Amino acid sequence: MPRGNWSGPNGVIVIGKTKGSAAQVWAADGPVFSTPCNPATALATPSTVKVLDLNSGATIAVIPTGTGAGTKTPGIRRADELCYGSGVVLVANNDPLDNFITFIDQTTFGVQRIRFDGTDPNGLNILADGIEQCIFNPRDGKFYLNIPNTGPVTVPPTPLPGVTVRISGSAPFKVEKIIADFSKAPWNTTGCTGGTGIALGPNPQLALSCGLIISDQDGSIVAYFPSEGNADEMWFNPTTNHYFLAVSTCKQTVTTTGCLGIIDAGPPPSADTVAGTAPGSHSVAADSLTNQVYVPIRGNAEVAPPGPFGTTCSKGKDVFGLAGSDALGCIAIYTGPSDSDDVVAGNGNGNGNGNGEGKGKGKGKGNGKGKGNGNGNGEDDGNDN
Repeated sequence: MPRGNWSGPNGVIVIGKTKGSAAQVWAADGPVFSTPCNPATALATPSTVKVLDLNSGATIAVIPTGTGAGTKTPGIRRADELCYGSGVVLVANNDPLDNFITFIDQTTFGVQRIRFDGTDPNGLNILADGIEQCIFNPRDGKFYLNIPNTGPVTVPPTPLPGVTVRISGSAPFKVEKIIADFSKAPWNTTGCTGGTGIALGPNPQLALSCGLIISDQDGSIVAYFPSEGNADEMWFNPTTNHYFLAVSTCKQTVTTTGCLGIIDAGPPPSADTVAGTAPGSHSVAADSLTNQVYVPIRGNAEVAPPGPFGTTCSKGKDVFGLAGSDALGCIAIYTGPSDSDDVVAGNGNGNGNGNGEGKGKGKGKGNGKGKGNGNGNGEDDGNDN
């Protein structure tokens, strides 16, 4: 049966070793139905987050995010994207049939939920049509969350512009402020109708996957790069001082229908040349030590004719010297030497930009030395095709 909005696992994060706790893997998972993978049958177990010991693989805890059928937070669809900060994991049940987020204490596994069904004052009565990436901001100790669209689900779809919200970083949790409302000025003048991916850059930058960079202090617009937008996931590497955006359908002319958008955080921010990836590529992560950028490339075997089909994987070789397989897919690695034209950020202290394509190797510009607090998010959306 094809994967759907109920299947898992989906989002995953790793929490490093802390006092009294080994390093852990937290994975968001889907519900269990009385007939496996058939959401038309009765709900047996709501969506969960599974906590594993990173070293042994042993299960530490299984935490329901939902409260069961017939409740306001049922968990009848998957738990999806996660983020972590200050001893708390935030995870979203993003399907409109659920429309809530869950806060889980890393130590006690105690939970609190906020609904985005239009009736929860802790959620500012926001009615979400999808819930996307979250991120913890150590500069102010708050969580930030993208809701890409608002309003009721209609057929045909007529989604309303989304919002980016600031949420308290400790219990009791609540939405403190809408820092960007894309139905209102000045955000509705940009062409961005809401963000999916989100990344924290140099102070005070908060970047969204539509190519918009706002201030995390008041939501004011810092810069907008529509040519780099249209992405799903994104990442910020503080060492190279660059944002990377995974774009499945590129707005710029490249050799593929997917591309890696690249923005130099500056200040001031500036757009760099995109790099070709492959159709459907929507996730990205960067290593701040090696300055390599990783983009999962889907296999053509999963794509029904007439495509589009990718050719990125076969252009490179893996660590064993074997050519990549376009049919099976790969993880493309983008990297390159330093360049001198990029601006050094106040808390990035580095420069460069990624550019290239292929499995196991890339070409172009990037790499720099520096230090800073970088972050980004990644997940499997459960609907790759």
